[in-house]
Amino acid sequence: DAPSGWGTLTMEVREAIMPYAQGKNASTRKKLMQASGAIVQFLGNIAFMSGTAEQRSHAQEYLTWLLQTLDGPVWVDTPEARSDCTIVDVPGPIVGFVTGKARESLSRHEEEWGVLAVFIGHCGQ
Repeated sequence: DAPSGWGTLTMEVREAIMPYAQGKNASTRKKLMQASGAIVQFLGNIAFMSGTAEQRSHAQEYLTWLLQTLDGPVWVDTPEARSDCTIVDVPGPIVGFVTGKARESLSRHEEEWGVLAVFIGHCGQ
């Protein structure tokens, strides 16, 4: 595998959170693929991410961030320096409005725009 050539990464996901990692009707897996450009498949509790080095790296980071959301906001090191991140400041009181009931509104935008949206920062921000 050349540094930017085609290859596959694997990542173990705890059994208990596999339904979250895949999403209803594989919706989360599809969003991960669309946002990263990688092919993402699950076999048991192992995620297989195939594509270029950059695509694989993004898929692994995005899946890691997604799983971090189960514990609260995500930490992204210097998001403003990343070409694949856009920061939108959402005041705490309107987070529920932005996400919608059961995250429906935010999920709809993710699908429409081909992105994965996560909240970064610390609880209460």
